[in-house]
Amino acid sequence: MTIKYHLVDREDELLKLVKILSAARSDELIALDTEFLRIHTFYPKLCLLQIAYQGEAYIIDPFPLDLEPLIRFFYDTDAQILTFAGAEDWECLSYEFLKLGFSERLTPKHPLDAQLLAAFSNHSWGIGLSAMVKDLLDIDLAKDQTLSDWEYRPLSKEQLVYASLDVIYLEKIHELLKARVSDEIYGYYVEEVKDRAQKICNEDDEETFYRQVPGAGRLNLADLNLLHELCVKRLNFAKRQNCALSRLCPIGSLVSIVKKKPRSKQMLLKLNLKPQCIRMYGDLILSWLNEATHQKKPLLDLKAPYDACTQYVSYGLVVNKLKTLAQEKCEALNLSSKLLTSKKLINLTVTAYLEGKHEGLAIGWKREVLGPIDEILELCKNEHLEKNTPQQDAKEES
Repeated sequence: MTIKYHLVDREDELLKLVKILSAARSDELIALDTEFLRIHTFYPKLCLLQIAYQGEAYIIDPFPLDLEPLIRFFYDTDAQILTFAGAEDWECLSYEFLKLGFSERLTPKHPLDAQLLAAFSNHSWGIGLSAMVKDLLDIDLAKDQTLSDWEYRPLSKEQLVYASLDVIYLEKIHELLKARVSDEIYGYYVEEVKDRAQKICNEDDEETFYRQVPGAGRLNLADLNLLHELCVKRLNFAKRQNCALSRLCPIGSLVSIVKKKPRSKQMLLKLNLKPQCIRMYGDLILSWLNEATHQKKPLLDLKAPYDACTQYVSYGLVVNKLKTLAQEKCEALNLSSKLLTSKKLINLTVTAYLEGKHEGLAIGWKREVLGPIDEILELCKNEHLEKNTPQQDAKEES
């Protein structure tokens, strides 16, 4: 099988490509994929950008190019930008917007995701591109460059062909999957892709980052404020130094640090931080903790972490009822029930409801599918907790 592609590594070629893409209508699809590195850094380093449009594949090498015309095109275009499992592609692109001076991370106006559409057509959940292309088109994709070094130059022909294969079949499989769903279900899918793309742009919000830390829901208000301070310092340092958050301090260790309040590197070691992490950042982590612990300012009335709802006695019952309802409704509509049954989504829904708000399963297309769920959520609202809420603990301590 011969794959044709255009390698774009000169400014004039990039401008020509942008001109071609700018002619795309709002009902046309432009397939997109990226290759990047992000092992040791906070920001992804874009190493390759692949595009397919009207049956032609374009491989853009960002290293010798000023990508501003192409990135601005993705912001301006009314065409539909199609990815496959595109969360990381949207994230990578959103940081490219920041480099151009945009005040916030952005994604294209009309994002699509073929892997997600497979779930809305009940074809599959979470399978890879190779498996989907094989199933829908009976074409075998080469996998020999999966672990390729995309930063190294020059790129080999095998790498360029592999990169082309990541986008050249996306429009066709999207077309086949779209034919399997009704207009109503397709509308739900479009809404879900936009929602997920927007959430990716807000994941590093320093004021709400603490809410996603595992185990944060078990902290009292004082420790929750301490966690909030650590998360802000950790995130800002990672951005300034372009350091991977996981190398600086794993998210799973933050609650233990807040609870134990270590005063030495030896104590950090007992909290399962890796020796390399302690050697490089131990003093910094301890200084953050000391500063946050001794600062003189009133406690903030912070929003509850997303897993705070897990402390309620009826939490398990609520989860089971929501999952049962989701499975019944999704089976009737031929949707993958996993679209509605993730722990993260359920926790978001329950925690928001306990704060008097509707989010997650209680809004948008999800509510249309499930119907009213307040009666189920109410099971948690007026009951005693297994352990006190952060707000109750703070009152008792005062």
